[in-house]
Amino acid sequence: MWTLGCLPCLPRPAKRCLEEAVAEVWCRVLGLPDKSIQLCDNFVELGGESLLALRACASLRYLLGKAEEDDGEDGEFGHVSGAFAVSELLRATDLGAYCAALRRSGHDLPGGTCPSTFTGAEPRPRQLELENARREVGFGPLHAAAQSNAVETVQLLLERRARATAVEPGAQMTAMHYAAMCKDSGALELLLASKAPVTVRDARGQSLVHAAARSGSVQCLRLLLAQGGRKVLEWSDRWARSAVHWAVLNGHPEALELLLAARANPRPKAITAHQMAKRTHLTQEQPLDLAQRVHGKESQLARILRLALEEEEDEPLDADKAQYMMTLSQGGLDRLALWELRTRLSAKRVKREQCRIFFATDCLPAAVASLKSAEKVCAVVLRADGQRLADVLQGPDPLAQEPSQVLRFCCLRPDGSLLAGQVAAWIAEAPGWARAVGLWRRFNEGEGEGALSFKITCRRSGSRFAALSSQNLAVAAAARLQAALGWRPQVRRPDLEVRILVSDSDLLVDLPLLFQAALKSGGSEICCAGMSAPVAWAMARSAELQVGDRVLDPMCGKAVILVEAAVSWPQCHFLGCDLDAAQLVGAAQNAQLLAAHSATHLAGAGRVELLHGDAARLPLADGAVDVLICDIPFGRQYGTIEGCRESLYKAIFREFHRVVDARKGRLVLISSLEQEPYVLAAAGFQVQEGRCPGAEPHAWRCHARRELKLGFLDARLLVLHRPGDDGGEVPEVAKRLWWETSAGRGDWASLKVSERPPMQRTRGREI
Repeated sequence: MWTLGCLPCLPRPAKRCLEEAVAEVWCRVLGLPDKSIQLCDNFVELGGESLLALRACASLRYLLGKAEEDDGEDGEFGHVSGAFAVSELLRATDLGAYCAALRRSGHDLPGGTCPSTFTGAEPRPRQLELENARREVGFGPLHAAAQSNAVETVQLLLERRARATAVEPGAQMTAMHYAAMCKDSGALELLLASKAPVTVRDARGQSLVHAAARSGSVQCLRLLLAQGGRKVLEWSDRWARSAVHWAVLNGHPEALELLLAARANPRPKAITAHQMAKRTHLTQEQPLDLAQRVHGKESQLARILRLALEEEEDEPLDADKAQYMMTLSQGGLDRLALWELRTRLSAKRVKREQCRIFFATDCLPAAVASLKSAEKVCAVVLRADGQRLADVLQGPDPLAQEPSQVLRFCCLRPDGSLLAGQVAAWIAEAPGWARAVGLWRRFNEGEGEGALSFKITCRRSGSRFAALSSQNLAVAAAARLQAALGWRPQVRRPDLEVRILVSDSDLLVDLPLLFQAALKSGGSEICCAGMSAPVAWAMARSAELQVGDRVLDPMCGKAVILVEAAVSWPQCHFLGCDLDAAQLVGAAQNAQLLAAHSATHLAGAGRVELLHGDAARLPLADGAVDVLICDIPFGRQYGTIEGCRESLYKAIFREFHRVVDARKGRLVLISSLEQEPYVLAAAGFQVQEGRCPGAEPHAWRCHARRELKLGFLDARLLVLHRPGDDGGEVPEVAKRLWWETSAGRGDWASLKVSERPPMQRTRGREI
């Protein structure tokens, strides 16, 4: 047994000075070789940024004995203050100055003295700093130039084919991320001009807007928002934090005001605790809570957020300003929907959640029915988040419990009937029924004063409330509503439909008021798919169809072009012709679907007739059609390239010239890029390949040529008019046609729905 007087001489731990300890932490956080940092080194110049600075500050706070655990373990991300604040590290000129600031605040390691390797170090050139600092993590020349905002160097590297989207290992940050953190936007502007997307993310899920908000770079943030960065405003990173969170956390009020002015949500939608646990151990906070905790309740950031939240609430919702919910009929209509709501309806409380847009307005039903972007408009009865629904179920979230408790939870309610009864009672007692039913009567012109017939449609998605059966909930809610309101359940053609939509994050109960009856020919309602629906509609739009026009597609295939045209321009007559009988079978199915839909919803919609025949020998009289629209073969799927050039184009253009009206006829074609000269030559234009023998000179006037992408194929859209009095001149290829907006193809969906008829009432329709 050892005694106190005979203890052996055990080795004592080596004493380190504060500078050595800080340098070791920097090397570990930045991924640099050991002992490669000196007193003259700056944390930011070595590649540090706010996230890495937060890790370094938390590690130093724990190392110096000021925290029992790492700061991240307590669930309060970003809670380092005083001498260990992130801003103190980022403001320090070098390692020596940062250590001196720590000592002044009473933080030091006892015993150790600063070795000569630190005190006698000479400043190193900046180029060597960047090279040594990033050699281990794959930091490229473009990354370094973007981080330094060296505009000329960035331009030179881009000219040498450097990729703006190249990422470094680990953090997966691109050069654009580093450029977005600079105060000046010169380098970022060059990178975006090289057609780099603004939607790139790093390994932490952070976008360019996140990076600019984190660093407080107002110029870069303004540039990103102007270049389309608004679409990523609501994106969250791995910590469930948006750009608003990071502007608040790092104390950048000017960046926060810019984000809020760009319609960023001051109260981002919260995710469930189960989803949060999958991402990180941290707890989720709203920006206002974060601002009050880190910067104080009376800080400028907290005041800005409180003001934004007050403006979002607007005035109290009175009886004349009802709450609506609309769904979009297809993607790409967000801008049109927001413009319609704010301009046409003067809507308040406009808020988008996934594919739904909630708003409040006091406009007349006719004004609401004129919305072109909406697929369905509903009156909101009840909205609640997932936590509120869990509280109604009289217990915590089942998925948040232990596995044994989850099993017990499910065994107590084997069929979910008890759960359904609790939720149904809560729904039936909701205070929004009187307002929603009054709104339904207003849209139906006071009809249905007596007992109404109704049907409940219940849908549940996700696994959080898996014990809640949608069928049981629908039955229980129907019984409750019948007893409370005196309504009569009816499955076929009810007066009104009650929708109950349950997901992991929320519950919504609404009454559909209006629906869009137009055929969704670009989606699932087309039986047999053919040409891309937006391209087919654009061809019909380029033909500038008039009332009574006779429209022919001599190679109609599945007749998608004619169906799209018939939906948007129903006052015309449409004829399709094809030599392939199998293609005509699909065309007939699409035409029958259009006819059936027209009989139900679209009275007077255009009728599509089909004909089996050869485009080179059409069974039509001279001048029989006003407009000819055709996706002519390229020689890839049908025929050969040489066969199209030598015989097909000559034969079909002779027929086109014969059957199209010689006074006001129009011709809209799609050709591949390599076949376009031969198509123009067959039409009688003088091109490099010459005019085809036998072609009618000056038979057509080329009105427009537009470049077009069909998948991976480069194509051309050609618009030809009669008469050909311009000497056969061919205009330059354009990126947009005369009827397009500055957004080009991105606005085709918005322009297409602008041709829709008004929405129809939902009463008595087949569900």
